[in-house]
Formats: sequence, C-alpha cells, structure tokens
Amino acid sequence: MTQTPVVFVIAMMEEAEGIFRLSSWEEMSLSPFPVYRLAEGATQAVVVVSGIGTTNAAAATQHVLD
Repeated sequence: MTQTPVVFVIAMMEEAEGIFRLSSWEEMSLSPFPVYRLAEGATQAVVVVSGIGTTNAAAATQHVLD
C-alpha cells in the first residue's frame, strides 16, 4: 500500500523553521518553489514554501501535485 504524504504549504521560510527542526529533510527542488521531503519509516511529509498570497499558494500546491 502506497501512503500519500502530508503536504504543508507554507508562505515564508521563517514559518517552516519549526518543522525543519523536527527531523532531517531532503531538498527536492528550489525552482519554482522550494520543496523539501521527509521520509522516515511510515511517515512521509512534504513542505513547499509558496511565498505570500493565495495565487502563490495555489501555484505551489499545483507544483507539488504535478
């Protein structure tokens, strides 16, 4: 069974710093949005830093889904 990761869409890198302290994250891409992945056992998560605004959040979400 493939597990779907939890995705956090965060506006600013400063807001993501607390999440990054929890474990070791792997940088997946920086363009057009910084994307980081965590895979530890059954836990899978993705953080994408979208920038401020609903348009950026929508675009970053679509980027992760693609």
